[in-house]
Amino acid sequence: MKRNITIILFSILSVCAILLGGCGAPDRAITFTTDEGKLSEGAETKNEIGLPVENSVNENGKAVQGHIYVYVCGAVENPGVYELEAGSRVIEALSAAGGFARDADENYVNLAAELTDGQKLEFPTVDEARDARNMEEEEKSSLVNINTADISRLMTLTGIGESRAKDIIAYRDKNGGFSAKEDIMKVSGIKQNTYDKIADMITVD
Repeated sequence: MKRNITIILFSILSVCAILLGGCGAPDRAITFTTDEGKLSEGAETKNEIGLPVENSVNENGKAVQGHIYVYVCGAVENPGVYELEAGSRVIEALSAAGGFARDADENYVNLAAELTDGQKLEFPTVDEARDARNMEEEEKSSLVNINTADISRLMTLTGIGESRAKDIIAYRDKNGGFSAKEDIMKVSGIKQNTYDKIADMITVD
């Protein structure tokens, strides 16, 4: 009888030990994120592709990303998408892509410019850069320079007749020219409506 009671008590204690002890630690940790990427200070998480997000939070409570992705293409040795530190410059993206290709125009792109996330950075060849410069010159030459154009040239502008062209020349002679395209509205008779029609046709350079 005593032996049976001992066995029963032992069984009960064994069951209690199992229940209190649990099943051990989980095989992997579970990470929770909050809505819209908002993090509390010191929180840790990962983005959609498994890259770590730095534990810094801006004034709006959103995580500040420490990395950017830039698509480098054109006349470089190894075109592709590269991960760089936030605040990186063009020269760092160029270096990541293996440097200039043999036929690259090394002076066309500003190497000191700061990069932004998702930017496409294209380096042209010498021939492509030359064509782009020629196109820019053609576009520039087709514009009417309101600081130097004569009456006949000014009259090619929409809404500018001989009288208004003379007013433009008189204004620039008196005031030393126009500093910006918008200054043409300082000429008597040229209002916003007229300026909107000619804005893409004029320059002060």
